[in-house]
Amino acid sequence: MLHSSNGQRRSRSDVRRLEESGAELEARARTLNDELAQVASRLGALAASVSAGESQLDSDVLALETMRQEVEQPTNHSPPGEPRPKSRETVLKDARAALDSVRAIVAELDITRATAEGELYTWPMRASNRFR
Repeated sequence: MLHSSNGQRRSRSDVRRLEESGAELEARARTLNDELAQVASRLGALAASVSAGESQLDSDVLALETMRQEVEQPTNHSPPGEPRPKSRETVLKDARAALDSVRAIVAELDITRATAEGELYTWPMRASNRFR
């Protein structure tokens, strides 16, 4: 009888331990599902950001091309009485400054795009390392 009672206590203890382990696994599964939803949301936001950055980059490239064409056109001479146009050097200097400004914006957008793409590809690896 003592042997049977001891075995029942062990069985109840095993059942209790298994139930606790099951509850911990369920809690961890809920946490992982929540994080997965957050990752999916973040991926969507990053994809939208990359898309917007690419659109902005395309727009800036077109603006740059327009400025380049304007710089390459010969300077028109004004009719008498009209204000004298800027000298070619001044026009080129202004155009170069505008070009440098656009290039800086394009470079910044490219860095933002590259960073977002890097986050898209490395976030799942970083997230999986948190649970080790």
